Amino acid sequence: MIHKITSNCWFSLIINGIQADFFKSIRGFRQGDAICHTLFIIAAEYLSRGLNNLINNYTSISYHFQSPIRVSHLAFADDCIIFCNGTKNSLQKIKNFLNHYESISGQKINVSKSSFICSKKTGKILINNISNITGFNRKYLPISYLGCPIYKGNIKIFFFNNVINKIRNRIFGWEFKLLSKGAKIILINFVLSFIPQYLFHNIPPTKGIIKQLDIIFTKFL
Repeated sequence: MIHKITSNCWFSLIINGIQADFFKSIRGFRQGDAICHTLFIIAAEYLSRGLNNLINNYTSISYHFQSPIRVSHLAFADDCIIFCNGTKNSLQKIKNFLNHYESISGQKINVSKSSFICSKKTGKILINNISNITGFNRKYLPISYLGCPIYKGNIKIFFFNNVINKIRNRIFGWEFKLLSKGAKIILINFVLSFIPQYLFHNIPPTKGIIKQLDIIFTKFL
């Protein structure tokens, strides 16, 4: 049933104002097809269980956390972080499974948007092995994942730069409008104040960030 739905998908393009002939799609769905969400969940479930089984069957692959819980990966929609110890054998096993997943699901890893992170004390030979096996570029902490910075050490003020800039950009679009004081108070309380809520729930803001937001809101008012 799934194969019939995915293989019976045809498209036609308008080129220079003239509609071209229909052609058959070998991958993908029609826009808005309801079954695409279900198939994505099935594929993501297979990926998640496969990574868990790989770590359980080969415990030497796993990354050594301070917590007794062994975590193989974190995933949200199509964003995925895989944890391993970085040895050549471990990376090759994970790479083989991902190649297998690509071949049966039709999904492809976006190498240009993927990266790996390792300790600053990691040797050059190990770093080169990771890069050669995965094809990814190295990144350094902190990085942004799902709108929140992943970091090591103390909280830095620049972790909140994106939120501050987002609030300033929102205010910039309102400054040229004739708004009453009451309207500005409503915008501050029910729009601007809610922009950083998601980040603040994950990372407690510093006193300097709270003061900076107060100055921005006061100036806008």
